[in-house]
Amino acid sequence: RDFAARQADVIFSAHAKFDAARDFRRDIVARSLKACRGANDVKIMPASEFILAATPQEARDKKAWVRSLQIGPQQAIAYLEQFWGRELQGYDPDGPLPEIDPVVEETSETRGSGFHGAKARQLADQWRAEAKEKGQSIRAFVSSKTSRGDATFNGSYTEVADRLVDYARTGAVDGFNISPWLIPTGLDDIVNHLVPELQERGIYPTEYAGTTLR
Repeated sequence: RDFAARQADVIFSAHAKFDAARDFRRDIVARSLKACRGANDVKIMPASEFILAATPQEARDKKAWVRSLQIGPQQAIAYLEQFWGRELQGYDPDGPLPEIDPVVEETSETRGSGFHGAKARQLADQWRAEAKEKGQSIRAFVSSKTSRGDATFNGSYTEVADRLVDYARTGAVDGFNISPWLIPTGLDDIVNHLVPELQERGIYPTEYAGTTLR
């Protein structure tokens, strides 16, 4: 961080959540001032994911759909095999979780993220109950477990624009390194729908004074 505060024009950070972004910005500003630079000399643009739609429900549905495409049948089965310690290729990825228990001696701390031995059986019981309660198939369940977490910004165009206002007015970030979940339509949602909302709120330029960042 000291090197970036002394030398960088832009930092592409991993701190996209509001509190983390604000704290990171404060830290970099303090380091920049210590290095005899201005408070705004370093622009901070966190990597951010966007899943947008016209309504909140459509945005949630789109997120679920994208996740369903990211986890294929073989991936779902292979994921469970790590925890069950046995081959599960005969199971329908769109069916319920296996009723058979894990093979304890075949599970280990290098397979199944540390759930081995008796813990593997306990985990299997918990997962079966959870999937049954939620009505999830193997693939749907694995999709929920392997999700990278909520998209940084998932919601309607107006919802997300309102959230970004908070970032802009508190100076938490200078911009975002955008990662749409769908290419190219995800970028279209940002350019054609989100940007106009931001311009109406006065936090996105309608024209530029120059052609470069500096």
